Amino acid sequence: MFDSRQPLEKPLSDYAQYYDVSVKDPELMGNYSQDYNHTQFHFSYIKEIFRAKKINYSKKNPGEAKNQSYLDELKKRITLEPEHLKTFQDFIDFCQKIKKELSVK
Repeated sequence: MFDSRQPLEKPLSDYAQYYDVSVKDPELMGNYSQDYNHTQFHFSYIKEIFRAKKINYSKKNPGEAKNQSYLDELKKRITLEPEHLKTFQDFIDFCQKIKKELSVK
């Protein structure tokens, strides 16, 4: 996920040192500090990842994260790392099941 040729800037470098989501399951990541609640930290982390890639990201406008290619990369990750992103895998399975049931009718 992180480009090893580019040094990470703070706070992303601190976040990655605490928990590197490029190699560890993001769903198991804890809370970085008392300055954030769990959700705030996860949101801050992903915003910093996109910022490092010079991509804008917000809840209102998720930018690249709303593209099919982003979803495809997440799907590839759950294929390559089947123990990662288990709840996301469950969601994808559920969507595929509904799609299959709708196409049968």
